[in-house]
Amino acid sequence: MTLVILSLAPLIWLISIISSKIFRKLFVQELRAYERAGTIAEEVFSNVRLVFAFNGTEHEQARYEKHIDTARKQGIKKGAIAGIIIGSMYFILFGSHALAFWYGNHLIKNEDYDIANVIFVFFAVLVGIFALGQSAPYRESINQAKVAAASVWDILSSDEENTWTSDEEISNVNFLGKVKFDNVFFSYPSRSDVPVLNGLSFEATPGQTLALVGTSGCGKSTCMHLLQQFYKPTSGQILFDDQPIEHFDLQQLRHKIGVVNQEPVIINAQVLFSTTILKNIQYGQSNATFADIQEAVIAANAHNFIMSLPENCISHVFCPFQKYDTIVGERGAQLSGGERQRIAIARALVRKPILLLLDEASSALDNQSEQTVQQALENASKGSVFFYSCSCQI
Repeated sequence: MTLVILSLAPLIWLISIISSKIFRKLFVQELRAYERAGTIAEEVFSNVRLVFAFNGTEHEQARYEKHIDTARKQGIKKGAIAGIIIGSMYFILFGSHALAFWYGNHLIKNEDYDIANVIFVFFAVLVGIFALGQSAPYRESINQAKVAAASVWDILSSDEENTWTSDEEISNVNFLGKVKFDNVFFSYPSRSDVPVLNGLSFEATPGQTLALVGTSGCGKSTCMHLLQQFYKPTSGQILFDDQPIEHFDLQQLRHKIGVVNQEPVIINAQVLFSTTILKNIQYGQSNATFADIQEAVIAANAHNFIMSLPENCISHVFCPFQKYDTIVGERGAQLSGGERQRIAIARALVRKPILLLLDEASSALDNQSEQTVQQALENASKGSVFFYSCSCQI
């Protein structure tokens, strides 16, 4: 009798498998639509003045509503399919009850079973099937959790980057500053058919200044990205001290590199955290002393403007100069573009990098400040293995 009642179980299993695949596909589409809508909202709020200046409110609202509408349609479709699937599962469950009554009655008539055994088997199977039926509404939540967790596990299981756990390990990188590009070809993964670097070769030694000069899009920033191993060359090699860059521990190597990124026209690339000037600079080297920080600030020609800021401090424990405790605001909103860049330069210098990458880092500085910063950087590199590369504007 148990086998007869459970004869419908394969149908429940089949429906569960099919529903799992359908829900996963629909939930991925819904999630991607919400992600795109969230990205648009973040961009608009980050550049709200630009949107208002160009009367782009309706355009941005239409973009946002387009993706929200896509997510809504996917949600409706998902709900309709969920109703059909859950209804089908309950139909099969109640069908198994009817089958149990019919077959049990047949067994009693033939005197194969007495009524007590039939009732015992019926309720035993009924409890199991009822428990299985109660899990049906949670199938959607389980599938959503699987999709959401998949991207997290992909990141956690990634072995692309090595990790370090202590400051002692950082000092183990024996990088003297010699850099060589050996016939490097590169195309971005999203546009593999468009070559960015075509057999680029050059060599730079400690104490040398190398300027990457060219028009926009010629690959200056790409060279910076390759040196930081954000990407790998399509072919060719990048050598540090005549050793392939892949032979160095990635996190330790990056600790030896100071970076000040290019500032695009629209979006602030010189990101400052919404905390104090001191903490922003100290982010480049967590164990830096105030003397180290002040040295980097002076080298970046930022000390004078910091000392001219109004009183706005939150702490007097670490910094003897209260002006260094000034809150910079969200994304450095309280500072001008040139001031933000000088703070970013100081943040790169405070770690005393062997390799300093300046990707049009002086783009927002006036001529006098730019000359002062350039002279300070040149002085900092004299008599040491300190090497920096600057991507200059045309």
